[in-house]
Amino acid sequence: MSESTSRPRKAANGEDSIYWDASKNRYVGAISLGFTPTGKRKRPKVSGKTKTEVRAKLRELRAELKQTGVKSSASYTVEQAVNDWLAKGLKGRDPASVSTYRSLAANHVIPDLG
Repeated sequence: MSESTSRPRKAANGEDSIYWDASKNRYVGAISLGFTPTGKRKRPKVSGKTKTEVRAKLRELRAELKQTGVKSSASYTVEQAVNDWLAKGLKGRDPASVSTYRSLAANHVIPDLG
């Protein structure tokens, strides 16, 4: 490919994405916010007739998320996070799996945290 021919820059990991959705006949923008405790992606989406409109909506969504973002306290520990995950992040799992996870956390993860 010659230097005079330029391709659009590919978005880096963690950046917003904008794409055309033919079924909706609109542009769709999405923000990747990581994963839920159950492993499902958190990916809020906005749509609009033009890329410019979608970019503006994504900026608004980012600003809103920044204002209301989840913040943990400075004293929140990894042990507390593990215990929160064991208490709230295993809904719908088989009871035997939950028992195994609790045992592994109690005997191997939490004691080795330091």
